[in-house]
Amino acid sequence: MSSLPLWNSCLEYLEKELPNLEYHTWIRPLQAHSDEDSLTLYAPNRFVLSWVEDNFLGQITQVVDFITNGEAPKVILKIGSHGAIPVEQP
Repeated sequence: MSSLPLWNSCLEYLEKELPNLEYHTWIRPLQAHSDEDSLTLYAPNRFVLSWVEDNFLGQITQVVDFITNGEAPKVILKIGSHGAIPVEQP
């Protein structure tokens, strides 16, 4: 599963649910990567990671669970960034 469809759907939902300032300050800067078992969200620094973990992780997990009809991958928070995945040449 590509990270973009699941995370973009989550972002759309959270943008409607959260105050504009909270969404753009804490949620929008997160970068995502997913595989079959997990959705990893990368925060730019420890402060953002801690704030998101304390204030939004439960809500993010609920939204992901809702979007995936109860088959949500585990949501993991890490510090860093996720660059573009290299495209394999034929």
